[in-house]
Amino acid sequence: MPPRILPRLREYAETMRHEPTPFERKLWHELSASRLDGLKFRRQSVFGNVIVDFYCPMASLIVEIDGGTHDTTRDAVRDANFASKGLKVLRFSNQQVGENLPGVLQTILTEAEPRRKDRNTPLPSSREGLGVGDSAENASAPKDSPTPNPSLEEGRGV
Repeated sequence: MPPRILPRLREYAETMRHEPTPFERKLWHELSASRLDGLKFRRQSVFGNVIVDFYCPMASLIVEIDGGTHDTTRDAVRDANFASKGLKVLRFSNQQVGENLPGVLQTILTEAEPRRKDRNTPLPSSREGLGVGDSAENASAPKDSPTPNPSLEEGRGV
């Protein structure tokens, strides 16, 4: 039986879903409704006692948007914990999302593609068993990121 989510944490995640930061809203617009190459993302998902910004069960991928108040030491511990569960964590700054959204989306696609599970496999909930994958490491949009898909630049997703 999957562990129960603390009611207070569930309520906080729900509040965060209804009140996203401008950068979360901007990225969610591109990730929602499977717009990014059919990848299904959840936002403000609860894992144990942690809420993550975006989670893609199909690729065991977590995407975090870090503002100026993030504690990098604490984030590294969290990322290592997620890695031990087979989850890859990508971190982007507010500035990267605001100024280079196509590069951020391309990085997400590049990291998700080799991790994708068969589309016919049922997706686990955020509380169920997770697949084995790469170790987590702080990732960001590469300085020389590949030329983004033109549809990404136009804000329509893939």
